[in-house]
Formats: sequence, structure tokens, C-alpha cells
Amino acid sequence: MALVNGRATSTFVATTSTINDGRATGEIRMARRSDLRAGWAAIVLEVVFASGCGDNKPAAPRMLAVGGDGGDPSDTATDAGEGGPALPTAGAGASRMFVPAYVYPGADWDRLIAAAPTVGIIVANPADGPGAIVDSTYVDAMARARQVGVMVLGYVTTAYGARASADVLLDINAYYDLYHPSGIFLSEGPMDTDCDDMESTFLAYANAARARDPQAFIALGTRLCASYVYFTDLMVLFSAQLGMYDAFQPAAWMPARSPERFAHLVSEVPGEALEATLARAHTLGAGWIYVTDDVLPNPWDTLPSYFDRELQIISTLR
Repeated sequence: MALVNGRATSTFVATTSTINDGRATGEIRMARRSDLRAGWAAIVLEVVFASGCGDNKPAAPRMLAVGGDGGDPSDTATDAGEGGPALPTAGAGASRMFVPAYVYPGADWDRLIAAAPTVGIIVANPADGPGAIVDSTYVDAMARARQVGVMVLGYVTTAYGARASADVLLDINAYYDLYHPSGIFLSEGPMDTDCDDMESTFLAYANAARARDPQAFIALGTRLCASYVYFTDLMVLFSAQLGMYDAFQPAAWMPARSPERFAHLVSEVPGEALEATLARAHTLGAGWIYVTDDVLPNPWDTLPSYFDRELQIISTLR
């Protein structure tokens, strides 16, 4: 039994993750927290690292409130610890849209900005990354999005961890030199078999962004590296075509009620499958969703033909 924010906490699931080569050793544990005064209970994902990260780790472990039954919603734990980034909100329990807008700012960006707060995150990709020089059209579009509460993340590919770390770090810093984004989307992150080996590398990427902006929001594309919850804000668990989504299942350890930390992006979805695909994403625990009928080789270079209908459906998902 332990106390979390003054409340009794009992651990009921534990997964130990030992990281070698000077990295963190700790555990990720699921805990049930009960407030005896209010009769309120919530499942909390507590990520605790015992040692190894040293001065490079975030200021405080994340305590993630991921659901409750009654009581005061304002009494939940924060999503990112003191000083961390606040998730954009559209009302308690609301699903949101995470849009990889790999299209030059224009009419599509205008529609996305106008669709706030259902559209809560836009990923900008000026030149398969930040490019070498500033583009004033992107500066204007990103500023307008942020003015209405939409987070704008800079796209950085890591090529599943194979890209040279120096190049990834150059891209991260270039975004802050040129565009001052809300954070960074580390696309094509590690698969589950590479999680331990690449943890220190991806922690360094997150730290690089937060060295430029302590509030930087870090999204990561990965199947699921459980310990990475400690230093990221959102994981894109799925980003592929509908034909692959039918067989997709989230990791067994993933909390059933932590939607604000996970996203699913599904392409090549015909209009007649839109409702079912959105419902499946919601059922699988994704609070950030994007579905499109756009196709390869770049399914993120235009908005779906059913964009307005998708907005309406997502805004009703609770």
C-alpha cells in the first residue's frame, strides 16, 4: 500500500523493465487509487524510474489519470507532472482528431484550423522535415492554428531507429529555429522488439526538444514501447491501411481508459466503412483518431472526402 497525492494506492499489475548500458532501471506499474472521502476510484498508470536517467530525465515521473467513476474530475492527477505540457481538451472524455497534414498550407489547413477543438493536433511537414530555410506560409498557418488552441507538431522521421541520430537532432533543432512548434512527432519509431535497445536514443530526442521548449509535446510512432510512456506524451500505435487495421490489437498491458495518450491513423477507408472504423478505434482505446480515404504512396496529402462527416462523428465519441 502506498500514498499517491494523499490517497491510498494498491498495486495490482506490475511489469518490470530493466534497461542496461547506463540507462534507467525501474518499473511501470498499474495502480488503483481510491479516494475514501469522495468514494471516487480511478485507474492510474504510474511510471517510476529508480535510477539511471540522471539529469537527463524529465523533472517528475508522469502520473496519468485515465478514468474514474464519479467524484470530482478536477481532482485527477495531471498528465505530465508539474511543468509538463497540457493536453488540449474538448470536454471530458471527448475524442479528438490528430491530423498528419503533409500538404502545403492552403484550403485544407484552413479547414483544419476552423475545425478546432475537434481537431486538436496537426503535424506539419514542410520538406520531409523542417527544410533548410523558413517558409512564411507555414509560419502563418502554424501560428493561426496555435491561436485557436491546436497543437502543431513538427514531423521528424527516425526510420524505425535506423536514421543517424545526428540528423534527427538537426531536424528537431531546425524546427525550433524556423517555426517554434508545439512539439515534435517522431515518426517511424521503434517496433516492440527494439524498445530496450533504442530507449536511450529516443529519450535523447525528447530531451533535445524540451531543451528548446520545456513545454514541448512529444508524439511517437511505435507499436508500443511501454517504458517510453515516461518521456513521451502520445503514442501513435497504428498508422497504415484499413486492410491491416482489421487484425490490429493494442498491447495487453495498455490501460483500458487512457485514450488521451494513444492515437490511431487509418488510411484507404471507403466512406461506407468510416463509422465502423472510427468505432473500432474508439473501442480499442484511442482518444486521438484520424481516418482517411486517401491512398498510398502518401495518404496524408489531402483531407478525406468525408472530412465534415468524420468531424461530426468524432465529436460525439465519448
